Amino acid sequence: MLERMFRRPGTITKVAGSKEKGAKLIAPSDRLRKCRIVIAAAYEPIHPSVHDLASVLKQLGYEIILVGLQCTNPLGPPLPDLGLYEAVYEFAQPRWLDGSRVGAPARRPLARLYDKIMHRTASFFLPVFPATLLFPKRAVNRLAAAIKSAPFDFILAIDKGGMGLAAALNEDGAICYYSLELYTKTDILTRQTPLVRALWKLERRNSGRIECVVIQDESRWQILRDDLDLIGAEPAYLPLSEFPAASSVPSAYWHRKYGLPRETKILLCYGAIRPERSCLDIARSAPNLPPQWTLIFHGPCTDRTETEILHAASGAPVIVSRELVDFEKRNELVAGADIGLAIYDNVSVNDVLTGRSSEKIALYLKWGCPVIARRYPSYEHLEDAHCAYLIDHADEIPATVAVIERDLESCSRAAKDCFERYYRADKNLRRASRKILAAMARKDL
Repeated sequence: MLERMFRRPGTITKVAGSKEKGAKLIAPSDRLRKCRIVIAAAYEPIHPSVHDLASVLKQLGYEIILVGLQCTNPLGPPLPDLGLYEAVYEFAQPRWLDGSRVGAPARRPLARLYDKIMHRTASFFLPVFPATLLFPKRAVNRLAAAIKSAPFDFILAIDKGGMGLAAALNEDGAICYYSLELYTKTDILTRQTPLVRALWKLERRNSGRIECVVIQDESRWQILRDDLDLIGAEPAYLPLSEFPAASSVPSAYWHRKYGLPRETKILLCYGAIRPERSCLDIARSAPNLPPQWTLIFHGPCTDRTETEILHAASGAPVIVSRELVDFEKRNELVAGADIGLAIYDNVSVNDVLTGRSSEKIALYLKWGCPVIARRYPSYEHLEDAHCAYLIDHADEIPATVAVIERDLESCSRAAKDCFERYYRADKNLRRASRKILAAMARKDL
């Protein structure tokens, strides 16, 4: 049995309350059942799929400790309510690091000057001293003392930030790396954002310690393997997945919220609403949609982008929904759609290879929404399953909607069948978990 490969009996020492500014602490349980796995995350919101993986590892009998640096996800489920972790240790990022981020909201002149100075400082120093500046010794020492109060078997590092934190916490131990965002050395975000560039350097510097890589499919694995020169690591494929619906949900969410007529059909663009996600091109196509269709954007959005979307739509039935909803509400709002849009521009390999790495794809298919997406190779399995229609330009959306509408019921059944085949979290997580545990057990042999 894989769950018996690691045997670390003992007692966890309880950790006293932290006086570190920005620290939050949930004390661990008194007794260790079988073994421990540490999950490390930093500088990126923790995606719900991480919690899903933790839940399966916990079901297999492992205690899970979460350590993080500026990684809480405001759009995800609250950590203390999950009941997954024996302990959660999280610290806030250093104040000066604010200058390394781009796209901040407008501020007063003196604040903008501060941001500019800090951004230039970060641009120069971060790539030179990434470990020292991103993972301050005082915070790392406190986290290391907490997790080393009892033995752990390995660290599961979440993305580049988690990789840097894992290396700082455990200087020579093996690492299992969970890649959710595929930002390579030549990616535009890596080149233009000091924080991402510094995290990539740490990722590359410690890549020789990676024993197993959790990644969505073979195409993304090949890119990451070449980028980091991962000769000896093993892949564990885990498409971004959703659990099957525990129960039915109301299917008229948008009709109730906006008072739409019952015959109105919904074309939903779910996720971050940004010009680089083609939201303006999508809006320009709205006047040509078939009758009785309404285009709805739902996700975080700036006032300026909302204004530009409504102007681009030229009076067509377009709604911009910016209200943040509870994490559990995602199912209801996606179930209220008839067709889902997954339009990613070709600006990064991370966006092109989204067929098995996009949360919205799994959600759309789960609730029987056929998908309209770019003509990228990673979507071919969806096209073959007759639940996705691939386009080259946003102006093809109206005609594609008309084609799907003629056979909407059949396309909806195909979407649900495709979800069962490729995107069921319970099946995918079990398979990936066993691959992870087998790979990390072999490193001790």
